[in-house]
Amino acid sequence: KLEKARGILAFAFNTDTTDYVSIANKTLKLASQKLNLPYTLITETYDSNFYNSRFDIDSNTFVNWRNFNRFSAYELSPYDETIVIDVDYVIVDNALLKIFDLDWDYLLQRNSHALTANWPKLMGNLSLPYVWATVFAFRKTDNASLFFKLIKRIQENYYYYRALFNIQ
Repeated sequence: KLEKARGILAFAFNTDTTDYVSIANKTLKLASQKLNLPYTLITETYDSNFYNSRFDIDSNTFVNWRNFNRFSAYELSPYDETIVIDVDYVIVDNALLKIFDLDWDYLLQRNSHALTANWPKLMGNLSLPYVWATVFAFRKTDNASLFFKLIKRIQENYYYYRALFNIQ
């Protein structure tokens, strides 16, 4: 395969309180060493002015956080097979490479385990199952392209889909 056939992708957007780009650079360098794959960091994309919030345990307050552009991973990835990771997802071995031996168009996590929280199985009482984007993978196939187009459509029309699928 060509050198760019497989790689790692991450999105990082600095906020007034956190230097996510610096965190991403360190995370991606470690991931690249452990997986022996090149990496790409996306720092500006579609609608990067939108903010979400997360609770910061150090300041005991909610702080700005940007994480809205993953639907563009398919379009922006220079790789045929891509692993997308959160900027704080630490890869310490090469176990993720095993996914390339499987047959798939895209892979998402359905289960997550936390020490201090019980995550619901559904996004709402009568809704879709939770999936996690902490780490996911895709190949440049027609099915994966369609999936990312659907995710973009959902994000651009979030309030409609939130009501349709009873997302809490």
